[in-house]
Amino acid sequence: MCVRVLGPVSLISEDGPVPLGGALPRAFLAVLALESPRPVSLDRLTALLWGDFAPAGVKGAVQQIASRVRRALAVAGLAEGLRAVPPGYALDVAPGEIDVRVFRARARAGIEAQRRGDHDTAAVELSNALALWTGGALVDLVDLPLAGLLAPSLDDERWRAEELRAEALLAAGRPGECADLVAAATAEAPLRERLWVLQARALAAAGRRSDAVRCARTGIAVITAELGVPPGPELASLEDDLRALPASAEAVLRVVPPIVPRNELLEAALQRAMANAEQAAAAATARFAHGEAVRQWQRALELLDTVDPGDDAHRLRILLGLGDAHNTASLDAEACEVFVEAARIARRSRDGPGLGWAALGYCGDRIGFTPPKQQRELLDEALAGLDPGESLLRGRLLARLATERYWTDSVDRTLELAEEAVREAAKADDDETRLLARY
Repeated sequence: MCVRVLGPVSLISEDGPVPLGGALPRAFLAVLALESPRPVSLDRLTALLWGDFAPAGVKGAVQQIASRVRRALAVAGLAEGLRAVPPGYALDVAPGEIDVRVFRARARAGIEAQRRGDHDTAAVELSNALALWTGGALVDLVDLPLAGLLAPSLDDERWRAEELRAEALLAAGRPGECADLVAAATAEAPLRERLWVLQARALAAAGRRSDAVRCARTGIAVITAELGVPPGPELASLEDDLRALPASAEAVLRVVPPIVPRNELLEAALQRAMANAEQAAAAATARFAHGEAVRQWQRALELLDTVDPGDDAHRLRILLGLGDAHNTASLDAEACEVFVEAARIARRSRDGPGLGWAALGYCGDRIGFTPPKQQRELLDEALAGLDPGESLLRGRLLARLATERYWTDSVDRTLELAEEAVREAAKADDDETRLLARY
């Protein structure tokens, strides 16, 4: 891997590190690597590199930075890697040349292995993914705006992978190894409640109950002291659960707890989790808290798995929210994966609007480039299954389809779709769609 952002940003050639010449070129390369292969607009680059303090003649400044990075990429053997693509620049290199893309691919492989019940393979894949991290995300760019905006969601991906690896090791019956690895992770991320829970569970499963109780107590104290509020119910009740556990039952902590019957308390908790996720999503753009929205939706999904994993209606709603949060955070691969699952559930439950929103989410903000065929097919399928009275959703699907068709169909066909979208938007009084369709 030549381009590394999972820690200090660096560019590596066969002969070793290639100097990039300062924080701004490193930041420029990091942003393009995180978005690759999608272009990053000049406006977004300006906001991430300088925030509200962009220099006069910022376009020329970005061009100078791009020239410096292009020369460095040539030294690293990626001479054609940087392209000027309206509305900005794109890093067009193989996925295997960028550590964050390799990390995500390996993490997804681990998740799939865990779903199949192959816990040992899951642990190996997740360990290989985590081995790519050499420090905190963008740790050498903390003085630039992009660190505060992009690093939290990246670090969240890292710690989520740590949690998934711990779960795989516990399920594989390797609690001692799990305890050691999670202890190191907890030391770096002491406010991740789930890490404390997994460390205590691993210690108990390894026959170290007193250490497990001490771990749970320490986690509660650290989180309460740092955040000023008590931890969530899982960690708060863990000490009592560990003390009440008979010695002969310690081995049950090695596996994921069984699904419990649905009841009013769990139903209320699910509704609260979904409400929290929706509130976090609403505030994400204003507070640049996209990672928090993702975390809240993931918590809601985990709770649904406990309450009723067969509840397609709630699952579809959560997946649509989670996919939108991924899109907002520019996590395209994760968003597409979530919306594909949402579309599958919508088809199974014959939910036309659900399929429509999944199709819109799957297309995301990838407008402006020749779209893959499956995006157009999904939009066509969603429109075909939608009730004529759904003017708001029909208008948005038609406007998006017109934009997609622009790249492959005749202008006349594109205009027909856009005009139909305008009519539907007028019925629904949807100004946003009306403007997009007219454009």
